[in-house]
Amino acid sequence: MNPSNATEADAASNRGRVERPETPDEAARIVAASERIVVVGRGTKPGPRAGDPVSAIRLDLSALSGILEYEPTEFTLTARAGTPLRELRAALEENGQYLPFDPPLVDAGASLGGTLACGLSGPGRVRFGGARDFVLGLRFVDGHGTIVRGGGKVVKNAAGFDFPKFFVGACGEFGAVLEWTVKVFPLPPVRRSFVVDGLDPARAVDTIVRLTTRPLDLDALDLRPEGERIAMRIRMAGEPESIERQVGTIASLLNVEPAEVGAIAWYELDDLTWCGADRTLVRVPTPLGKFSALLAAIDAEGADWRASAGGQLVWVSLPAEGFASFGRRMAALGLTGLTIRPSSGSPRGGRIGSSIERTFLTRVRQALDPQGRFGVLDA
Repeated sequence: MNPSNATEADAASNRGRVERPETPDEAARIVAASERIVVVGRGTKPGPRAGDPVSAIRLDLSALSGILEYEPTEFTLTARAGTPLRELRAALEENGQYLPFDPPLVDAGASLGGTLACGLSGPGRVRFGGARDFVLGLRFVDGHGTIVRGGGKVVKNAAGFDFPKFFVGACGEFGAVLEWTVKVFPLPPVRRSFVVDGLDPARAVDTIVRLTTRPLDLDALDLRPEGERIAMRIRMAGEPESIERQVGTIASLLNVEPAEVGAIAWYELDDLTWCGADRTLVRVPTPLGKFSALLAAIDAEGADWRASAGGQLVWVSLPAEGFASFGRRMAALGLTGLTIRPSSGSPRGGRIGSSIERTFLTRVRQALDPQGRFGVLDA
């Protein structure tokens, strides 16, 4: 058999192969012995690596699960990558605490590792920041098959290259993260939700600016289409008396009385249930100045959308046939998105839109994964 035929035979033998390590050392050995690796978890977010070759070995980290350390008085928690977010939520709520970046897909079965690898945050990021702001430390396997520790397990730790923040949102491009340390916050005493509807894009942006530049206890600020107009959902969190006063402030600012709604109003965004299996779900970070232009591009593709984080994070539900053309529209706006879930009829995934600057990323990859075992996302 000549070398090219041998390579093709090896690829065929690896087609669809899944490795599910039960220990960190086993994961490291698998990486060291593999030519191409794609890190996967519990399957709630297959989009980022949907474009990887089928010959790549899937390194399934779901068996690396469980809370390793939790110090409620220190507000830190360390857990293995495959730990379901439901398990973390239950442990934290027992101590009156929570993950303030408000991760989505908790009830769908998402893991801590997959959520942080994709850099996903929910509506609550508008108040305290996104997932990257809450990661303190990690352990990962690099492209050499070596287990590396980065960061620490205390809030004030600051030493060396900031691997923890670098790996958030990297989608497994630079290594397989085995465990994460995050900081947690106390649960707010009360949450109340309101809606203001009948907005057009320009007024929606103006309303966001009015609200976010005032000293209000905004816990979430999301938008959704409502016919030809836009509805804004506002969630407040804090002491009951303070929230009551601030609702009056909001009514004066907007010259409208917000209608109170129940917590169920947030569920469709928390678990992304509004996007069907026949659609491609893309997450697009968006400056407010480009919000209206992005909505025009979405409308041109016949797509659906929801916006979170005060309009600066837009979730787009695309028909499969509109993936390429929407990518071109995004590139024209200088925006880059990440495919979270491909449609059932299209395997396309990865990044979409404007290409990202890779000079620094390439230098890091040369140090961590010189043989390119973990691959590179599109764009």
